[in-house]
Amino acid sequence: MSAAGRRAVREEIAAGLEVALASTAAAVYPYQAAIPAGLSPVVRIFSAGIQRPPLAADGTGRTHMRFTVQTWVLLYGDNWTEEDAENTLDALEEGIANWVWQNQLGHSWSDLRYTELSTVDNAVIEGGTPYIVEDIPLEVWIYG
Repeated sequence: MSAAGRRAVREEIAAGLEVALASTAAAVYPYQAAIPAGLSPVVRIFSAGIQRPPLAADGTGRTHMRFTVQTWVLLYGDNWTEEDAENTLDALEEGIANWVWQNQLGHSWSDLRYTELSTVDNAVIEGGTPYIVEDIPLEVWIYG
């Protein structure tokens, strides 16, 4: 038996969200990609911690991983208002929540869920462009 790897889980989450958010997100990255100028909305999934407890006598253990799903939405621009930004931010979160709920069990994990309250930063400037950025913390449990 080998240790569960974050990369495979992170990429699996990203692949699922790419399909689930196909009509909402312009791009979904399975890592902390730089945000291309003006591209919006963008979703990034990145590692946020891991706990590897000792194995039980039967060789099984329970690995606990944390990930951040981060959404970037243009705050305002040509034919794009702050209201459009807020509505898109909410639609992204709802799409992520629905995908998480539908995929709590199975795949390469035993449990997938939101781990705590998400946070929203309304004034992120990237390359001179204003964004709203939401960090959604997820946790994954892998038994094996």
